[in-house]
Amino acid sequence: MSAIADRSAGPGVKWVEVPPGARKGSGLAPYDFNASANLVDWVESMEDAQSVHLTPYCGDFVIDVVEIKPNAVHTPSKPGDEFLLVINGVLRLLTDSTKIEQVFKAGDMLMIPAGWHGIYRMESDTGWFRELAITPGDYFVPALIPPPNDRSPYPLRLPLSSGKHELFKGRYVLEADNIEHADSRSVTSSSDQIIQVLAGMLSLSAGGESASFGPGSIVVLPRGFAGTAKTLPGYRALNARWLGAPPQKVSRV
Repeated sequence: MSAIADRSAGPGVKWVEVPPGARKGSGLAPYDFNASANLVDWVESMEDAQSVHLTPYCGDFVIDVVEIKPNAVHTPSKPGDEFLLVINGVLRLLTDSTKIEQVFKAGDMLMIPAGWHGIYRMESDTGWFRELAITPGDYFVPALIPPPNDRSPYPLRLPLSSGKHELFKGRYVLEADNIEHADSRSVTSSSDQIIQVLAGMLSLSAGGESASFGPGSIVVLPRGFAGTAKTLPGYRALNARWLGAPPQKVSRV
């Protein structure tokens, strides 16, 4: 068991990149199923209850890349609004209150709202099911799990028109950012921001260092980050920005 260090405070704050290989399953380590036992109350096959993961960031947000042996679990109540990117396989979500099953395939992005309850079925014909999840930093605090409600998951449809488009707003906001022309601006983060580059190129500079990120890159600008961001024409991104007070910190296993 190891705790992920809080990287969201302190002088000289730099960006944090989700390792590119993680989305392909590289660098993942065994996941302690007991660490998330409070999130499920039924497992279809305990014999197949196996998973590996990597948590590259834990601050206002938790980012987790998880591979799970095909299985199904029941979630009595989602602890927080969860963004999911399906990387490999198929995810089937059967909502208790509606009895409607929704199917999400590799490349799909979706939101599972806090309080959702239902069956979470993971399938794959090519290895294990793999996903990238973004949750509030206190997602694993049992005392903060809300009561179940009748809200259902929904896919995220990203608009192609230029400008900034709000897709979700709760404790954090999700926005699609489409910039047609080259842009350069100063960035100061008063809370965590996560950027998933969808098209074009993002260049960041801070503390005398610079780096560029292309499509598929996921990078965090932690609370306290100060630097510059440059984008090339045709830049598209999905941004998550924390709105509330810092979540209660919790060790991630």
